[in-house]
Amino acid sequence: MMSSPIKRITHQYKVSLIWIAALFISSLFLFASLLWESADTINQEDEKHVHSSIEEDIQRTKRLLLNNVRDYAIWDSAYDQWIKQQQPDRDWVVSNLGTGLYENLNVEWAAVVSQSQGIRFSAYQGKTHSTVMSQKLAPLTQALLRQGSDLLLLDNKVYAVASHPILKESDNHDAAGYGESFVFATPLNTAEQHELKTHIGYQDLHFSLQPPPSHAYYSLQDNQGKQLGYLNWQPMKPGNQFLHHLFPWILLLLTVLGITTGLLFHRLVKQGRHSLQEMQALANTRSDLEEQQKVVQNLRQRFQYQGSQQTFFHTLSLEATRLIKADITAVWLLDDSGHQLVCQTSNSSMTHEAFNLSEVQTCIELIQGQPVVELNMPGTDRPDPFPHQGMLKLFHEFGLHSALLTGVYQGGELQGVLTFCQYQPRQWSDSDKNAASALAGVTAQFAEAFQRRKAEENFYQETHFDQVTGLPQLAHIEDQFSQETEHKEGYLLILRLHGLHLINEFHGVEAGDEVFRNLAQQCLAILEPLPQQKHLFRLPANRLGLLLEGSQSEAEHSVQLLIDLVSGSTWDYQRKNYTLSLQAGGAHYPSDGRSLEELQHKARLALQHIRNQADKPNTFSFYSLNVSRGLKARTQAIQELQRAIEREEFVLYFQPQYSSDKRIEGAEVLLRWQHPEKGLLGPGHFITLAEETELIVPMSRWILRQACQVLTRLPITLSVNISVLQLRQAGFVREIQGLIHEFDFQPHQLVIEIVESMMADPGAARQLKALRQLGVQVALDDFGTGYSSLSYLQHFAVDEIKVDQCFIKALEEQDDAPLARTIIAMAHSLNCRVVVEGVENKAQLAFCRQHKADLIQGFFFAKPEPWEHFTARLEASFQNDHTANAH
Repeated sequence: MMSSPIKRITHQYKVSLIWIAALFISSLFLFASLLWESADTINQEDEKHVHSSIEEDIQRTKRLLLNNVRDYAIWDSAYDQWIKQQQPDRDWVVSNLGTGLYENLNVEWAAVVSQSQGIRFSAYQGKTHSTVMSQKLAPLTQALLRQGSDLLLLDNKVYAVASHPILKESDNHDAAGYGESFVFATPLNTAEQHELKTHIGYQDLHFSLQPPPSHAYYSLQDNQGKQLGYLNWQPMKPGNQFLHHLFPWILLLLTVLGITTGLLFHRLVKQGRHSLQEMQALANTRSDLEEQQKVVQNLRQRFQYQGSQQTFFHTLSLEATRLIKADITAVWLLDDSGHQLVCQTSNSSMTHEAFNLSEVQTCIELIQGQPVVELNMPGTDRPDPFPHQGMLKLFHEFGLHSALLTGVYQGGELQGVLTFCQYQPRQWSDSDKNAASALAGVTAQFAEAFQRRKAEENFYQETHFDQVTGLPQLAHIEDQFSQETEHKEGYLLILRLHGLHLINEFHGVEAGDEVFRNLAQQCLAILEPLPQQKHLFRLPANRLGLLLEGSQSEAEHSVQLLIDLVSGSTWDYQRKNYTLSLQAGGAHYPSDGRSLEELQHKARLALQHIRNQADKPNTFSFYSLNVSRGLKARTQAIQELQRAIEREEFVLYFQPQYSSDKRIEGAEVLLRWQHPEKGLLGPGHFITLAEETELIVPMSRWILRQACQVLTRLPITLSVNISVLQLRQAGFVREIQGLIHEFDFQPHQLVIEIVESMMADPGAARQLKALRQLGVQVALDDFGTGYSSLSYLQHFAVDEIKVDQCFIKALEEQDDAPLARTIIAMAHSLNCRVVVEGVENKAQLAFCRQHKADLIQGFFFAKPEPWEHFTARLEASFQNDHTANAH
């Protein structure tokens, strides 16, 4: 049965040999052609090289000659001899244009050519005043006057000629000159031939006026392309020499190739039978590969059907069992800790079995060292113990005798193992091992794909749902907005929560997140019973969004429910109660916009319209033209305020602070805006806007600088109000320190006024402590009107407490002001200076004196006044004190 195929194969090999011989002869012919072509190419390249060498040497000679003639032409001495004197000194000519020029610079002849007089001078081979040369050069006058270098045929010789106008050394070297030029020439067919022979290696190089019939030649032409002559040489043809040297080696190579071809035929016939067997093996391998591809295709379809990872692994186990025909197939993967191998799926009860890595460490090391590992149950006659104790346990538990193991890798790291087990001893074929390795690759590929799919799902969850509240985010609402709002009417509401920042500042962001999460859940519970379609979602910062179907009255009702929930509840954290408020801005669809972006923009405008109404913390507004106009007016006011800061349109006013005996001890610095159109404006017209837009920071910086500047001329203290925004600036303390050094005043003269709420800010408290360490005083303004705790005064020292005028006004209706009296007494007990503000009559003054207020400030003594009036008042006060002391 085997003879006929072998004969057929032998015949095919003989035919192949004939083809090989034909191919060999053809290759030999091609090889010879290539060699001949290469030799011819080498010859051509050699001739090109000679041409380029001649060209290079000629150009070098012309450049050298041009440099030489330029050195002589741009020379004050030559200018004096030929231009200035008109008639050169003979000694100068002999010395400079005689033998030295010929012998040293190889200039065979030189001439001075004039545009008007022709050849004024010529020298030949160092001999000056050569009449014969002058006669020969006379017809060439115009050609010689051309500046630059060129080739010239004269007396059957080709000369390199260079010309340059005679110039003074101080002249522009590109000038036209004075009509006189130096001309130098050197022959190419004498010395140049000698140099070329040395350079290119052709000793038979010679000059001729006609092209040679058989020699190689180089055509000599002037700059106008006129043919002057030829340089000829007999080419050496190095390509032919190369072939001559290579011929014995080519003959030897052909002999070796002939012997090798004969041996090859003998070996091909000998391997005929073996080739037939390999063909059969290849056919079997091809069949196995096709089966593997079917398995992979089936698994890929399973994956594309969005099946679970467990379903995929179960299908993998069944397909692997059919492909390798193993009794038990199992997929083992590392758990999340990376310390255990857990059986994810199997066609037996092996599923969910687990090994610690330490139990199978020797197996892991084997798998990492080779693609596929084969293990067999040790026989009873084996003297050495079986090293793989974890696998031995598996063998005993499931009655196994043989196993095939291969690793599952992801990113170069081992992430799992595929096991193919047999109840009986088995010799695993190469096909089995290849299939196992292929299945391991498929497992790794799809396990990674499952991980990527899970990561994408997690990413979608993170980008479409809020991690704190679990509410959908704006991206999720955008996906379904158009579909759910088409042909419908409703509102997009933006809800802004106020007060949560206090919880964040005192307890941290996690505490704020917990309160916000609780609030969101209660909002969902409030909205759930409403009949209309609604979507509550999370927006950045402390904001929620509400997409609500229905009329304006239904929207107002829903928002009011949320406002009542937020404002009517106390929000507890760590046994502390906090009050929150809610503001809302809404936009109607489709009248205010059909896209979510448009509705957001207009809802934000509506929210911005009311968000700064401090007297209305729990309110809402819908977008309208009035809202838009109000925001435009606010924008214009902000722009005017920015220009006022840039142009320094502000002025300082000062309100004196008197002692009980009517001496001026200090003053409070107040700000006025000298508006170019509206006149002088008080702080009530612009301070709130400045704080809302954070323009208060550059404004306060300007006030501080102006106040510190006038302190150098005052013997009293100045009190300056500071906003919390400025106090939070990282470089605020350094700024104050710099002002003290710049204007050289005593630090205690500067009093920084703060409000009570700043003491609750940990960052601001640290800044104020640093200021007091500099010597700057700190005053607590409007004490008793805020919400801060008296406990802050025990932990944070201030130098001065200012009693707000609302407490002293009680004297207008009664004889006593108990709260003011209590504050003064408490301040004195804390060793703080007391300043009573708003004193407007004698009764209030008498009360302050009775209870020993340190300083008194109010209209009774003086209103805020500009610098000139204040300094005049201060000077009069000092004169009165001086007069009183004198008496």
